[in-house]
Amino acid sequence: MRNLAALAAGLLLIVSGTASADETLYYGGSIFTGEGEAPSARWFVVRDGAFAAVGDDPGVPEAWAHLESQVDLGGAFVAPGFVDAHIHFVDGGLGLLHTDLAGLHTEADLSRALAEAEARAQERGWILARGLVEGGAGAGEALGHVRRLLADKGPAFVTLAGGHHVFVNPAGLARLGIDAGTPDPEGGRIERGPDGTPTGLLVDAAAWSAQRAVYETFSPGLIARAMLRAQRRALAFGITAIGDNTFFPVHLALYERLAAAGHLHLRVSARSLGAEPMTRLLMSAAVGPRVRYFGEKHFVDESLSQPALDAPAKPPAMPPAMPGGEPHLTQAQLEETLLFAAGAGTAFHTQGREGAERLAAARLAVASRRPPGKVDVIDHCGSCGGDLPAKLKQAGLRVTVLPSQLYELPAFEKRYGAEATRDLLPLRALYDAGLEPALTSDWPHGYAADGTREALAPLSQVAVAVSGRTPAGNEIPGAASRTIPLAGALRGVTASAADTIGWSDLGRIGEGAAADFVILDRSPFGIPAAELHRLEVDATFIDGIPVFRRTDSREGRAMREAMSRAEALSASIASNPEDVVDDPLGDAEPVVARGSADGPGAARNAGATPEGARFEDGRGEMDAEATLDAEIASAFDSKPHSWNLSPIIGYDPTLGLFLGASLFVHSFEDEGWNGGGSAMYAARQESAQVLGNIQRRRAFGPVAAHLAFRFETLHTSFFGLGSDTSVDDSVETRPTWVELRPGLRLPLGRRWEAGVYASYAWLRERSADRIIELQGQNAGVVNGNYFGPRFELVWDGRDNPLSARKGSLFSAWTNTWLVQGGQDAPRLTMGATIAHFVPLRAPDWILALRLEGGTSVGDRGYLTDFTLGGQDRLRGYSISRFRGDHVVDGTAELRFPIWRLISGAAFADAGRVWAKGVPEPDRPLVISGGGGLRFGLPPEGLARLRLDAGFGRDEWGIFFTFGEAF
Repeated sequence: MRNLAALAAGLLLIVSGTASADETLYYGGSIFTGEGEAPSARWFVVRDGAFAAVGDDPGVPEAWAHLESQVDLGGAFVAPGFVDAHIHFVDGGLGLLHTDLAGLHTEADLSRALAEAEARAQERGWILARGLVEGGAGAGEALGHVRRLLADKGPAFVTLAGGHHVFVNPAGLARLGIDAGTPDPEGGRIERGPDGTPTGLLVDAAAWSAQRAVYETFSPGLIARAMLRAQRRALAFGITAIGDNTFFPVHLALYERLAAAGHLHLRVSARSLGAEPMTRLLMSAAVGPRVRYFGEKHFVDESLSQPALDAPAKPPAMPPAMPGGEPHLTQAQLEETLLFAAGAGTAFHTQGREGAERLAAARLAVASRRPPGKVDVIDHCGSCGGDLPAKLKQAGLRVTVLPSQLYELPAFEKRYGAEATRDLLPLRALYDAGLEPALTSDWPHGYAADGTREALAPLSQVAVAVSGRTPAGNEIPGAASRTIPLAGALRGVTASAADTIGWSDLGRIGEGAAADFVILDRSPFGIPAAELHRLEVDATFIDGIPVFRRTDSREGRAMREAMSRAEALSASIASNPEDVVDDPLGDAEPVVARGSADGPGAARNAGATPEGARFEDGRGEMDAEATLDAEIASAFDSKPHSWNLSPIIGYDPTLGLFLGASLFVHSFEDEGWNGGGSAMYAARQESAQVLGNIQRRRAFGPVAAHLAFRFETLHTSFFGLGSDTSVDDSVETRPTWVELRPGLRLPLGRRWEAGVYASYAWLRERSADRIIELQGQNAGVVNGNYFGPRFELVWDGRDNPLSARKGSLFSAWTNTWLVQGGQDAPRLTMGATIAHFVPLRAPDWILALRLEGGTSVGDRGYLTDFTLGGQDRLRGYSISRFRGDHVVDGTAELRFPIWRLISGAAFADAGRVWAKGVPEPDRPLVISGGGGLRFGLPPEGLARLRLDAGFGRDEWGIFFTFGEAF
């Protein structure tokens, strides 16, 4: 512990003469910089949270001897801060708060644990448990025990350790609405019995859909608390940055809120869920010193471990299973996914060989069209042996691996056979091919079958990757040929891992890099490989600020006191010092250490926790720590929302110049408020328009409450009825128009949705007499109340609702107007729209097509007529230039890139209206055309401002507004 004592003395010198050290020299260390094959530096200087200089001179370097703040490392081993490039951080944090089943197989042990979970079932009644081991001996039996123990209990949700499977009991399936008639989701599976009844085991997309439904019952405060708890654990293991499978936009919003308040010290590179494009739209704006958006995560295939209820023995004649299963995505789909990622990274869960082959071929095919510097990752790469490493290298893919899966090699050989297992987990082959794999934990889903180690600890991954042995020193069968050199393993949790999460100024001790570093209790280069399991992190620094120190020794306590004094006097950490450091538990802080023997629980340092201490959960955290986390988290218990504000500037031949703004607010969850609106003012007319939509999703179970409203006094023109109106023969309208449309919307499946509304409108048109005079008996009713029910049916297969680049949209509607103009004048109107988006050259060259039509039966009403003209339909003509009882119109629009977030469009619109009692026009269709510019809003550019110039046969118009025409 001499290193700790020396470091403590050095830190005391920092505070002896100044309250704020702008520059600090650390010298006398053995420093691995994240480059090379051994420690290559002895000192470094930290300035403003970054490394200002690094060198290998012995002692105090002359150029920096003048610095008042100097720390003698006393020969301590220093490495860049560890980066875990593949983690499920919130899942892990929740696992620390909920019942953990890791390592439990017997019915008695599981019964006790599940009884505890039932007693703590407070999150809206769900019994929650995590970490049930899915591989190895007894796994299927354990799952069978869980099924029987929870059969007659309330709703229960059990996450299996691999992260690709969950078990939900009968009451939980009923709450989720899963029964024999529920189809398997795309990319997932509902396991069923012989009669088609769900067994409760959900796989991949089915599991994640269920998880989403359960997570949405958690308060933001609970999620924030889980993040803080997980952060404590991560900092204790030297982790300073994570590549997080965040998936839920609300979780990213909470990361950002915690960071802004000074409570989040880890750096987070967040992934959205590729199967849900909206998660990317909501998450991609995250760019900051602590939280960044990486890109989408997609699932090419399944897990290497495949559990089954009661796991019946496989018949001898049955062929071995295929590692990773059949790929879900074709090469063409993978190419399209890579191209549509545009300026973001991508990650692909790929455990099988066929999936890896397809991904390598897809990446090679589109490599020249991917933006420079964007990272595409193959996660796990479980079956990437043979010639695949060279193909992956040629394709430009980065790779993450799970060294802890080496513990499962014997189980894999039993499942897949010796020949197939030979190419599994090829760490050495990947390393020799120059891929420099990132060593990851997949926490909390990366536990080994025997549960003998703390999966989160990067040093545990390094130890098994280098030694091929268990913490007790036992050789893992088949692992010796897969081990990699120590320097390569350390790069796998530092520089290579940082590159894999797209954050290249991390994971290195070099000039300009972020000053994130760890101090270990001894040098890994000076001990046998088998001893690597016993390495400990003594201190963790982020931005040059200590965020963790080990305190289970006298020297450690001296260092704690020195660091605390330094922090108290340092202006650079004035924000939240109480949660910057490990925790306020004093000498009794529980430290999780690599174990010295195999077997459940051996991964813990039991002696670090005093006998008789009170635990808040089964992971060893004490009440004081839990109380502090809860106090901090309570400030973040409100649901976050995102919002966008944009200007509206336009010109219309009738309105003249108009100005305004639009505001959109969106909940980060499927449950909550969202909506938007716009307001604009026409100065020449002194008139205005206000439009709005408000929705409360899941207001009544799955049903959403929706309200649309309108207030308008804009002066437009009435040109008459039909498609042959004249711009010279019109009446200026001067309306006061109020419209309300409250209703309910019900999802009917993954893409279908139905809506039912009560439509109400009131119109006072000061020019009504002139309209009737111009049109005669064909004008119909004008002023007064309008009322009737409305029904809608929508199928939405677009990749995003803002600026679709692929997919289709279908909608149909009907309005039954019972009252028009305050009179008993019924009218039935109905219509349908089909829009289709064709990526001519993904992701930017898009052909957008739209066709729509409508018809009506009954008495004519001014507000219920179909109209064409304005900024969306027949652009170039005045608003409502063409009016009638029936309508058809279509648009073809080519959208293309120009420069960065600026794109262009060329369009052709065509349409026609028919009006009863009006002669047929000479022209079968009215046509307009034009072009425009699109100004994408950062960071994705999918939310756009639109500037269009449209030209008709006798009019033209310019519009600058928010959003695409369709």
